[in-house]
Amino acid sequence: MKKDDNKIEFRLIRITNEQFAIFEENFVSAEKIKIKTNLRYGVDETDKLISCFLDVVYECDSKPFLKIEAGCHFILSDKSWAELSSDDAINLPKDFVRHLAVLTVGTVRGILHTKTEGTDFNKYLLPTINLTNIIKDDAILKFE
Repeated sequence: MKKDDNKIEFRLIRITNEQFAIFEENFVSAEKIKIKTNLRYGVDETDKLISCFLDVVYECDSKPFLKIEAGCHFILSDKSWAELSSDDAINLPKDFVRHLAVLTVGTVRGILHTKTEGTDFNKYLLPTINLTNIIKDDAILKFE
């Protein structure tokens, strides 16, 4: 059963900083910076958790000089979980998935700022990301 995205009951319960590294030796020129991002999701059916992770790598001459990965972990209410899940998966509407991604991107942006504060790398902000162009379908997360 598909649920109205605005009525999915959830809350943010944890933020994890999965990885952070600065590789100063790989930084050559501020003119040729490339940013790679990877967004992924996870599910924990036992605790009714949905996790959203964002991995960001800043590259210079195809070498990483800044890397961060963080996750936001959300718990769904029993009612919302029951309405969205089946025996082997949970089906999350795309607008809800985008909302979780927006929260995660903003969180990673803040962590990046904090971790680089007081360094020359603080000027490399995480730019805005149009998640509407990236997340076009519902997410079906299989239980393992």
